[in-house]
Amino acid sequence: MKAKGDEIQLIKLVANENECKERYEALKGKFKSIFLILVCSIEFGRYYCIDLMSSLQKEIIAEYSITEVGYNALYSIFQFPNIIVPLFMGFMIDKIGRAIGMILFTTAVVFGQILLSISAHRTIKSYWLALLGRFLFGCFGMSVSVGKSAYISDWFRDGGFSFAVALGISIPRAGTVCNFLLAPPIYDYIK
Repeated sequence: MKAKGDEIQLIKLVANENECKERYEALKGKFKSIFLILVCSIEFGRYYCIDLMSSLQKEIIAEYSITEVGYNALYSIFQFPNIIVPLFMGFMIDKIGRAIGMILFTTAVVFGQILLSISAHRTIKSYWLALLGRFLFGCFGMSVSVGKSAYISDWFRDGGFSFAVALGISIPRAGTVCNFLLAPPIYDYIK
């Protein structure tokens, strides 16, 4: 008799799990557009910050009193970690989960950009702090893209995947364009 009761409990548990999955999929369908906008917004901002160095090259060289080599070091220290770190962060995302990974990586990227911004303040003007900020941004910046790709592959596996990937590629590039259009006038206004 007990075995039959256990079977009934197992059947109810499986039915409940299937119902939860159906509810999740239904909710996911309703929020796909919002999700895609949020993911693209993160990448838009990240690309805006990445290319800030290009649009303000002359100003950065003058403000930090550095040479072209020093300026290029700000790019190199950002790019070097991107060669290997995303591989490890992909494994880390698989271990700790996408949500926690994205929160950690995005927080690290924001902190790196904050350090870079603080380094440029007129009372600080610290080139070494700028290098540290760019390094931190570089270590976790591409990892955000890895997490974004994992999310998109899950949320859009039932349809719209190619469009979501295309948006995930094109919208961040709009961040670069906005940066080149807006950063120099903003710098001139603040200066």
